[in-house]
Amino acid sequence: MIDPNVKPATNSSGSLTIDAVSSFNFGSIKVGVTSKTAETTNNEKLGVQVRDVRGTGAGWALNVKIGTFTNTTDATKTLLASVSIPKGTVSNGVDSTQGVVAKAVVLNQYYANIMNAPKDTGLGSWLDAFESTSNKVTLQNIAQNAYAGSYTATMNWQLVDAPS
Repeated sequence: MIDPNVKPATNSSGSLTIDAVSSFNFGSIKVGVTSKTAETTNNEKLGVQVRDVRGTGAGWALNVKIGTFTNTTDATKTLLASVSIPKGTVSNGVDSTQGVVAKAVVLNQYYANIMNAPKDTGLGSWLDAFESTSNKVTLQNIAQNAYAGSYTATMNWQLVDAPS
């Protein structure tokens, strides 16, 4: 079951899938003389949802990395920054103590494990809700010498059919 508050749905099919994953919007950030940090301005719940209906109990690992932030009007301009995702709250709507683990990650060009289901866990649908009142997804270490403009980066998600 996809949590209707985590958008957008991926419309994936299969027995091991990412059902929904959020995009992040950090709004406007003033370019200044010191490194900045910005929280997301999304209105919907931020997270990722994995579904495992293989029935094998093999476990799985969800990894993520981010590409370069590129100016939307001039691809020769890039933004040096990192995205930090806090350790999320994991639930399946039935038994959240089954062993699936969420991890805090700072995204860069290498895959980082953000959620893991050890052997004999992770069956069914699992939501990793990223934000709470005290933890937010942030854009951090924004370079001081950035050009003004809008920037975008692609997040690549990798669902591996074995635990990490």
